[in-house]
Order: sequence, then structure tokens, then C-alpha cells
Amino acid sequence: MEQLGLDLIRAPDPGLDNFIAGRNAEALARIEALARGDRQLRLIYLWGDPGTGKSHLVSALGGPPLTPGSPASAFDTVPADDQSIVTVDDCDRLDEDQQTALFHLYNRVLARPQTALVCAGSAAPLALPLREDLRTRMGYGLVIRLLPLSDEHCREALQQRMRESGIPCTSELIDHLLRHRSRDLGSLLGLLFALERYALERQRSLTLPLLREFEQRPTAKLPGS
Repeated sequence: MEQLGLDLIRAPDPGLDNFIAGRNAEALARIEALARGDRQLRLIYLWGDPGTGKSHLVSALGGPPLTPGSPASAFDTVPADDQSIVTVDDCDRLDEDQQTALFHLYNRVLARPQTALVCAGSAAPLALPLREDLRTRMGYGLVIRLLPLSDEHCREALQQRMRESGIPCTSELIDHLLRHRSRDLGSLLGLLFALERYALERQRSLTLPLLREFEQRPTAKLPGS
């Protein structure tokens, strides 16, 4: 039974329903419109600092995005049909062959009015370390910068995770995380996932003393430390 409980502690799949928008309501609205079939704005480039939700949004559109870990040939097999939404993450890290393949992918999408392409990277299009014609393509459609969440919205995201896990958590712990940990929401949630497993193994609630106990383990290295 204990192992079954531990298996349930995992990060929820990225979805449009569990994205905490904060100041990124426009980005969420545009991605939701694409998911509904709206193709008025069908070329979108998202950029921002780590932890602002770029990967969450591109993954929420369904299917794993193309990434620097994908072979260049994978870019050549999409879009699969005229209603496809193709997603590409970490554009700034693509190698030369992948950049060439993405440039041709853009052209194929442009030729198919019901196909959409959503890309994400760490910088604005003109600042990307990519070939010039691809940078131009990145800025061709709608460009949206994602902004970090405020303290209030970070708290909302952490509280939502606590509701999903079903493990009691004190407000003192959440206050401590917001004051003393990285503002990167991904790091904060990663810390919580690790702490949840530790709490479940010991049949404990999530508290500040439990976090300190966890930190003091000889091999402890928490996300967001």
C-alpha cells in the first residue's frame, strides 16, 4: 500500500486547466483559442525566463513538443494534417540541422491555413542565437513574453498542488518557500514533489520542521536550493 501511495506522487501533466496565468493571461487565452480551432493567430512564439511557463503551455497543446533532443528528421514529418498544432520548445538550443528543418517547417505551416505552430525560447526573436532567416520567421507571427508569477500567484500554484496531492500542508511551509527559495515555479514545485514523497514515506504532514529534517539528510539537494 505504501508503494502504491508513493507511485501516486508525481507531477501532473501540463494542461491548460492547471496553468496559473498570473500576468500571462494573454498567452493562455491565445493558446486556448488555438486548442479550440481558432486559426486567426496561428504562428505564436513564447519567450521568457526559466519557470515562466513556456514549456507548460507548449506541452499542454497535446503530444510532446519537438526539442533539441529530437532528430532533425522529426521536424520533417509534421504537420501530419491540416488541423495540426505543431509545438517546438527550447528553440534557442537547436543545432544547425534542426534550425534548417524548423525553417522549412515554418514554410509548410504558412502554406496550410488551418495548421498552427507554437514555438518557445529563452529570448526575443532577434536575440536568438539562430540563423537569420529563422529569427525572422520567429518574429513573423504573434510574439508574447511570459512574465514571472507574483508572490500571490506562486502561492496559488503551490496551494493548488497541495490540493492535488491530498497531503496536509501548513501555511507556514508555503510562506517559508516563498521567502527563501527560488522564484522559479518549476523549482518550487519540484521541491514539493520530493518533499511529498518524503512525507508519505513517514506518514507525516508537510510542515516546516519536516522540510528542515529533509534538508539535513547527508545526500539532500533540494530543487530551488
